[in-house]
Amino acid sequence: MRCRYVVVAVLVACGGKVAVESGLPGGQSGDDGPPSTGDIPDSEPDATCGNGIVEVNEECDEAGDDTATCDADCTLAECGDGYINALAGECCEDSAEPLVSCTDYQWANCPCGCCSEPGDPPDEPPCDPRTVYTFAGVVSNDGDPSTPGDGLTGSWSFSGSLGIAAGDEMCVMIGADHVCRYHEILLAQSKDEFGGSSPIADGTYWANRVTQSVDVDGTPSPPGPGARCGDWLAGGATVEGEWFEASNTALTFHFDPDTAIGSIQGIGGCGEQRGIVCCFPECLER
Repeated sequence: MRCRYVVVAVLVACGGKVAVESGLPGGQSGDDGPPSTGDIPDSEPDATCGNGIVEVNEECDEAGDDTATCDADCTLAECGDGYINALAGECCEDSAEPLVSCTDYQWANCPCGCCSEPGDPPDEPPCDPRTVYTFAGVVSNDGDPSTPGDGLTGSWSFSGSLGIAAGDEMCVMIGADHVCRYHEILLAQSKDEFGGSSPIADGTYWANRVTQSVDVDGTPSPPGPGARCGDWLAGGATVEGEWFEASNTALTFHFDPDTAIGSIQGIGGCGEQRGIVCCFPECLER
């Protein structure tokens, strides 16, 4: 019986060339013959991102474009990679840049539905929160939202609607879309919209914190209806309303350390009259 066997490849450097020994003795299919040699580069060439070919050290390559699964830098699109890829369903990212950070604007609640799973983009590409205009104006008169008034208590009613629905309808009356949420107020402030061509007037306003936890005297305070006047239906002595003061466009917030209904912490009663801050649709481009 004639035995056949394979020898693990051995590379022997020699004057810039290498000898490759493999297979049967002699590097041939038979018994005899010298080992073969060839010009094999000492290292692999650098990859060229954007040529449409997935090469060494590249995770993908879509010819320099963002796609639902690949970023333009030839890395896979992933939430948390610090790069906004709208085609992958992202409108914010975990980044040191405040206007982009999903930490600031909440992964599941930032404008336009940020950070859906790569490969499953929304029906329409999401907007970039840096390019939208957020602040639409204020309502301080529930009799005629388009004219100034003394403010609204924490029990909202308008045109047959109650609570947040009434607030949204009043905002629509001034050309806005909805009552701003706390993270949208922060977004508008970070873009200096309160000091723009239509600055926010000095006064006090309801905060409407629905998604974001804050720190109150060293203790985390998650959002809750007790700090939103029972979701703007008021509730007698069992609820309070978080609010903020605007003074020369600077904002000072007053948060409730315990946002459950029935917990009174002295931040201000829902019978106070304050303005409502209104926001544009979340994807209204500048």
